[in-house]
Amino acid sequence: MVKKTIAILGDTGRLSTGLMEDLMRQDLRLLFISENDSKNITLKEQLERDNTAAEVEFTSCEREGCWEADIIALTPMENISTGLIRKIKEVATQKIVLEISEENKTSGNSNLAGLLPYSKVIEIKFNSPQKEFSVTGKDEESIYQVRSIFEKAGYKYINKHDAGKNMV
Repeated sequence: MVKKTIAILGDTGRLSTGLMEDLMRQDLRLLFISENDSKNITLKEQLERDNTAAEVEFTSCEREGCWEADIIALTPMENISTGLIRKIKEVATQKIVLEISEENKTSGNSNLAGLLPYSKVIEIKFNSPQKEFSVTGKDEESIYQVRSIFEKAGYKYINKHDAGKNMV
């Protein structure tokens, strides 16, 4: 089985530490994309101290990194610009694009599906302290793949119809 490559764009330092550690225990290839060398160095040093099963790489080129990816994760959405979306649009065609946010935050770009009409846009909201998540999107196979990754990471899926009790 081929490793899934997840390209992570945005402020990776704002991803929950627990979520990052849980993903790194899986047989994945995590490709962090950032032009901020000091953040990359800090994150790389942290990852080297941790015991990871994931293959971890860094690049500064959004287009190249997203071209290599099976899944493109954007975080936090409120900091993702339409300029960045335009840079990756061509290479995101037919790929899963994740809008990742914490449960109490609203999506920063509510028109992501409109900006990436040929991508499989999936919104995933986390309740990190309770290790729960909900997923919404139009492509059922993509939702299944995303659920599988995060359930393997130890997170409990909360159906959006039941989400009013625990999630936004």
